[in-house]
Amino acid sequence: MTTVTQMTDRILLSMEGSTGPQEIDVSNGSLDATELVVTSTNGVKGLRNGAIIEIDDELMRVVSVATLAITVIRAQYGSTGATHANGAQIRVNPRNSRTAVYQNMKEEIDGWPYTIFQVATTAVTVSATSNIMVYEVLTSAAEAAEFIRKLKITMLDPSSTNIRRDKAKGATILKELPPGDFTSTMAMQLTGKRTGYTQYDIVYAKRFDTRTAWAAGTVLESGAGIPVHYEDIIEFGTMGRLLVGKESRRVVRNRQGQPKDAQQVREGTVFQTAQAYRQLAAERIKQESLRLLHDWPMQIG
Repeated sequence: MTTVTQMTDRILLSMEGSTGPQEIDVSNGSLDATELVVTSTNGVKGLRNGAIIEIDDELMRVVSVATLAITVIRAQYGSTGATHANGAQIRVNPRNSRTAVYQNMKEEIDGWPYTIFQVATTAVTVSATSNIMVYEVLTSAAEAAEFIRKLKITMLDPSSTNIRRDKAKGATILKELPPGDFTSTMAMQLTGKRTGYTQYDIVYAKRFDTRTAWAAGTVLESGAGIPVHYEDIIEFGTMGRLLVGKESRRVVRNRQGQPKDAQQVREGTVFQTAQAYRQLAAERIKQESLRLLHDWPMQIG
């Protein structure tokens, strides 16, 4: 089972595996979430004020350097101050920071179209004394926020040895709209005569959960609902996002972040690579959309 951290490592390996050495060191001593002095083990040659260092998932800006003592400003560029163990790797002016990969990965998943989704199920119990039912099917805010559309409704008839019916007899959809169109948190309403059935099982399309279940240790499949065979889409899409903003500079940075001549990077090269990754992601999304459409054809009424 792949975690967010493992996927971050995989993307970094793909992005940096063939780009040559990068200046690194390891810390000499642990660091709490607020300490402002990082002690390196060997010293980083040429490290200067204003450089960025990355330890684990936190970015820090260098204020001053005194031999092995590096004074920093913590939690830069959207990263979070955290504790770091003795011997943690110090990456200097990282080409692609873990924070950037982490954020772009989340944005990539959030940007996927509604044609790919996870499948969720919820149950509605009908009162035995009610002839007409009008129910808010998805009554929790979390369910409603992730709701895309209804896929299937089945009924459970306790008087007929718990037979399930593929079609909910007497039940129709009154509304199936984005949750923002409702006065409450509901995502769907049902109405109809009860006719002896007491339970309705609703199968619905649900967005991948990057809002309530997204942290370094989150398992993509069980935590965010992302199947294993979608991981290549994440990888291609995230790498495309990371590269697309670099074309405007067209500079390669050496180990200490000093720009080389822009002419060494041909105009359009980075953008073409980004486009290629984005196209691969788009093709895979199209394939998965067709598969889901086959498995769950559009249900009306």
